[in-house]
This record gives sequence, C-alpha cells and structure tokens, in this order.
Amino acid sequence: MIEKYPITDHFDLREFIDPITWAEFGEKSKEKIDNRLFKIAELLRTLTGKPITINNWFIGGVRHESGTRRQDTTTGAKHSAHKFDELTVCKAIDCVVFGMQAEEVHKLVLEHEKEFYDLGVRQMEDIAFSPTWTHLSTRLGIDNGKIQIIKP
Repeated sequence: MIEKYPITDHFDLREFIDPITWAEFGEKSKEKIDNRLFKIAELLRTLTGKPITINNWFIGGVRHESGTRRQDTTTGAKHSAHKFDELTVCKAIDCVVFGMQAEEVHKLVLEHEKEFYDLGVRQMEDIAFSPTWTHLSTRLGIDNGKIQIIKP
C-alpha cells in the first residue's frame, strides 16, 4: 500500500516535490514551496474536472521536477522559478491535464485569469516554450492585474 500525503482534495504533497528533496525532508518539504501553488493546482483541477499530473515519480512515473527543483539540477533554466534555496521557495509548477492539450489549458487559464491571478499566478510560459505542459508561476513579474506570458 502506498502512503498518502494529501495536501488538497485532489493532490498529494509529493506531486509538488522532487524525489531528492522528499528523501531529505519528507513532509517538511512543504516549507520549500510557495503554498499558493497548492490552491492554484486545485483551481485548475476544479475547472477542468480532469486529473492533473505535476510530479508522479512516487508512483513510478517519469515526472520528477515539475514542482520543486534543487539548485544543482540540470533541468530547466539557471534561474528557474522552480528552484529553491535557503532564502527562497519554489514558485512554479508544470502541469499536464489528462485529455487536454497544453494550448487548451493555456486558453482556460486566460479565460479564468482573474481567479488565477487572485490566487497568486503572475506568470505563465508561452505555449511555444511549453508545448506539452502548462507552466504556472507565482514569481513576481509585471504586476498589472494580468498574467504575464513569459519566454524563458
């Protein structure tokens, strides 16, 4: 039987945490991530009505760093919003929505922009750079009441 660490109605804490961080900190890994991301993922799940994958390493899946990333990872950009250290927390998740193309998810987020913005989403990656997933970030960008579309 697989242990469960529920963080919202639909998500397990490990879905937001990379396996190395989980091995080191366990449930205290929650301190390494912006807690607003839990509500953001839950809103996306509620709006789509479909299962969402962030990380799935803990059930034998291939997604390991779609939430937190350690500073020494080779995944993603050098200054990725996913990375955390002693002073900062992870501020991004990459989501794959079952049965939906990333382009559809991007459109849905923008159709519900105010709801996502109110929960803390400030940036979303341009679909050209994330064609199979949706990158949502609470990292501050241009704060004009709109989600900034970024090109990493």
